[in-house]
Amino acid sequence: MYALVMAGGKGRRMKKGGIKTEKPLIEICGRPIIERIIDVINDAPSIDGVCVVVSPHVPHTIRWLADRDIEMFMGRGEGYLQDMMEAVESLKIKEPFIVCMGDLPLLNTELIELIVSEYGKHEEPALSVHVPLRLCRQLNIHPDTVLQGDLVPCGINILRGDMVRHEQDEYKFVINRVEGAVNINWPHDITIAEKLCGRKRLWIS
Repeated sequence: MYALVMAGGKGRRMKKGGIKTEKPLIEICGRPIIERIIDVINDAPSIDGVCVVVSPHVPHTIRWLADRDIEMFMGRGEGYLQDMMEAVESLKIKEPFIVCMGDLPLLNTELIELIVSEYGKHEEPALSVHVPLRLCRQLNIHPDTVLQGDLVPCGINILRGDMVRHEQDEYKFVINRVEGAVNINWPHDITIAEKLCGRKRLWIS
């Protein structure tokens, strides 16, 4: 399965909080978020290719990726969905692919494999990953989006490439796991991620 990492956002909230570093290059426990995500995806047995979707909003991230010869797609920076669809079509991805936000510093290979395995158990062409709102509250995380049933999207999805311009029926996969709940949207999220990145057990009963 191919993987896309979305890393071309403006990061307005981080800038408002006084963080000048582009979000993908923010270091958590000494390593840039984008490096952590790329390494995790490359180590996942079910993933056979990864491309980072960037935009003119992240020039330093583009330079960092280019210096390491990491595959990129240059989006126009007009929004997550538009850049993703353009990347899928440019890369000629027809089969199911996994896409994740570039702000998930605790993402690990085991979770990637769990999500891919779960996708194979269902007939829906798409899968979206969610965590319970109560988990976010336990971690002092304030999500922007809360769906019916008090579910919070993690920013990880599997979609059919040949249907990327169409609405796809999806299976909602709910995980009670910290690494799915922690993303970097506000400066205080960096502190939360730093405290958790060294923990071996990343789920809460």
